[in-house]
Amino acid sequence: MEKTPEEAKRQTAIEGFRKIAFGDVRDAVKLLFYKSPTGRQVQHLDLFSVAEIRKGKDGALELKFFDRMEALRALAQLEGEADHAGALMAAIDRGAKALREAKS
Repeated sequence: MEKTPEEAKRQTAIEGFRKIAFGDVRDAVKLLFYKSPTGRQVQHLDLFSVAEIRKGKDGALELKFFDRMEALRALAQLEGEADHAGALMAAIDRGAKALREAKS
């Protein structure tokens, strides 16, 4: 059965948020160690989780990554699990509070 355009967009968004939330950032870190990265070096790097790249006046690169927690929230919402995620966080908070009270 063929997906509707809306279902295809939703699936693409889910895959993207998963990659941001759980993806590997080693290639982005590699980029920082290149003295003068060439287009050939950069085109083979997975920089999907990088939101912004800046080059400072001193030539140093600065990387800003997408927020993994925001990606998880968006992923949970898209997958219809926002209520479950909220319940999980509430349970964790209650457990942490109980541990603090037990130590007191």
